[in-house]
Amino acid sequence: MEGSLTLDSAESLEAMLQKFPDDPFIVKAYADFLVEKESPAPAAQHYRKAAELFGAAGMVLCAVSAKVLEWKAAKPSRRECRLLHAAIREVRSENPLDDFFCHMTYPELLAVTSRLNFVRVPAGAVIKNSGDAEEFLYFMVSGVAAETIPPQEGEGAAIRMEYASQSAEANYFGDIYPFDEQRVSSSQFETVSACELLKVSRSDLMELCEEHPNVKVLLSRLTKARRRLYAQDGTRKFRKTARFHLQTQVDIKIFSSNANWGPLVLKGTVQDISLGGACIDLGEKYLTGNPTEIIGKNVKMLINAPKAGVGLHLFGTIVWCREVVHGGKTSVLAGVQFKDITHADLTFLKKHCYVGEEAQDFISYLWESQPRS
Repeated sequence: MEGSLTLDSAESLEAMLQKFPDDPFIVKAYADFLVEKESPAPAAQHYRKAAELFGAAGMVLCAVSAKVLEWKAAKPSRRECRLLHAAIREVRSENPLDDFFCHMTYPELLAVTSRLNFVRVPAGAVIKNSGDAEEFLYFMVSGVAAETIPPQEGEGAAIRMEYASQSAEANYFGDIYPFDEQRVSSSQFETVSACELLKVSRSDLMELCEEHPNVKVLLSRLTKARRRLYAQDGTRKFRKTARFHLQTQVDIKIFSSNANWGPLVLKGTVQDISLGGACIDLGEKYLTGNPTEIIGKNVKMLINAPKAGVGLHLFGTIVWCREVVHGGKTSVLAGVQFKDITHADLTFLKKHCYVGEEAQDFISYLWESQPRS
């Protein structure tokens, strides 16, 4: 029945949990369901498990969010996050927000996480208006938001950018640092889809930075990373195409500039993708030479879509390549710029390969189906 959670949907969620007991999105969805059913203790247990699974998967902000929800559900007399800290301190990421959390000591992470507030915001809601005082730093856990910059004098129209929580360039906002002056928002932020956010007040951050000087250093780095992105474009624009995390294999042919040599054929994993390109994990020790030697090479990729039983062929060029260390292992990541991807191609991959899509869809269904006071 519309406006309520039916028995069928509860049974479906429990069936998904039994089928995918270690999918962090499904574990979190079940915890959300238990909260709605006023079962806080079991909900807290599942949020704790989701935090550990997210942390192990390197999904730092999702892990921190699940920990905040665990404490919100159970309201423990003594908070702890040692397993979360142990998991995320091993993560090596170029995402500025991951870097912010992963470089905290345990006391710092505990203090910061304890000050975070979790909020769900429905689609079409304004988070803050242009001209509002900057009082919060926001972290986007899930969903899609839009930033609208009003036109300056002499400009014809406002600038509007939409971006998803997976976008490393845009999954945090709030001009609250340095603290020596009170700023106002130069943009309007609103939700395009239902969003989950973490937020921390400017006053709380000031106290945290006074108690933990390293948090101030990390906050400064986070602020500078965002401003560097503005400077790179010469405007206040983010990447125009949102990136989505996938979990699917790719067969990749890297063509040599020497016509007498055949292509290098590899198997890898798509880490994220957008209309502009993709990040591919090529695994360990796939080359004997320097990984940067493949930069500039043309590639042909077959991105597998097991749910659909088919794959998608795409052509592109490797524009960057670097080694990363995670869990004591060195892997090679390559950035591919596409030549021929379409909106239809991206929609197909999101439908069949988007990590946690079934769980995320079910989470949205559960959230939207709940009666609201």
